[in-house]
Amino acid sequence: MKPSPVRALVPTLALAVCLGCGNAEIEPFLGKWNGGFVAEEAAGASKRDNLTGYLQVYRTQDRFELFLQGEQQSVTAKGTWSAEKSRITLTVLDLKVDDGGGEQGRDLSKRFIPADDLKAAYTGKLALDLGPDKLRLKGLKTNVGGLVGVHEFQKVTHKYTY
Repeated sequence: MKPSPVRALVPTLALAVCLGCGNAEIEPFLGKWNGGFVAEEAAGASKRDNLTGYLQVYRTQDRFELFLQGEQQSVTAKGTWSAEKSRITLTVLDLKVDDGGGEQGRDLSKRFIPADDLKAAYTGKLALDLGPDKLRLKGLKTNVGGLVGVHEFQKVTHKYTY
């Protein structure tokens, strides 16, 4: 007797459902988040001191990519992440800073954070807390190149119309 195609499909569906078990805790973190480092204006900073970009959190090998840029420099950090309850911790394994040629190549009329300060700020771990709406991530107060501020990201949600 030949097995029915539906009967052969049942174990595959059961496996797919089981693989999804336990992922409800990490699912809100996955995807693309826009935002960056927001410097506190109360500490003498301005919007020009902010670093803007994105955070992409992948399920594949629990990896992430963080890209931030200022007026004259950018930072690309890659690594792994872990989540516990409503907090994601990014562990940077690869860091690249593009400072546009360093001090000699910079424009004095634009904001500039030295490459060493960016490397110090983005080496190691970065913790971000998930907001109650599950659409915002916010870090603890931190120092980036002498600027005090927080990392804030908003989830990119796509609404398709057909």
